[in-house]
Amino acid sequence: MSYSLRRGPLAPDEAERLAGACRTLREKRVVWTLLDTGVLVSELVGLTRERISLENYCLYAGICDKADRRGGIRAIPITPRIAPLLGSWFGMHESFGLSARSVQRAVQGVAVRAGIERRVCAEALRHTFAFAAARSGMSPLDLQRLLGHRHLASTEVYFLLVPGGGLIRTARPGGRFAALKARPRLWRRRRQKQRRVPWSWPVWPCRTFTKGAT
Repeated sequence: MSYSLRRGPLAPDEAERLAGACRTLREKRVVWTLLDTGVLVSELVGLTRERISLENYCLYAGICDKADRRGGIRAIPITPRIAPLLGSWFGMHESFGLSARSVQRAVQGVAVRAGIERRVCAEALRHTFAFAAARSGMSPLDLQRLLGHRHLASTEVYFLLVPGGGLIRTARPGGRFAALKARPRLWRRRRQKQRRVPWSWPVWPCRTFTKGAT
């Protein structure tokens, strides 16, 4: 039995329709960058001219903060179709020039024009990028660096996704982790993670005796 993710990745044909439905340079700059890099919305709207390197064909996303859930500054390759868009924009502007809400509205408007029935948000495009990278043969460690995940378990989810957007889950009697058991490497990591949980003696309720009690 499988179930769909709340903001699951788009199917390959849906991603092509979404990219083809972009009309303005602004929509292409938003949708194509999200599809080709997998950056977060906060990272997209925080892009500046200093974070774009056309010579190395990469952009720099993330922040240097130990309290942040992502993995700091990371270099993400940019594709030939978004390099001219970013180069022409940042050649005249210092920042990306859009808010997070404007990015979400642009993605939803293009999705409606593309004829995608379900609601599409910017996070679904990040999942689409990760799903396509996993299916193309990229290793979990390389994908983890691109996405900026701190824990590898967050990245391994994309390697258990099925093309329909669901997650491989089986009903009993196969067991809750039957899909992981089918892949010994992931199952071994799961067991090792469980063994690292600290164990303590249980606290049993005890009866308090007072002087003179019978």
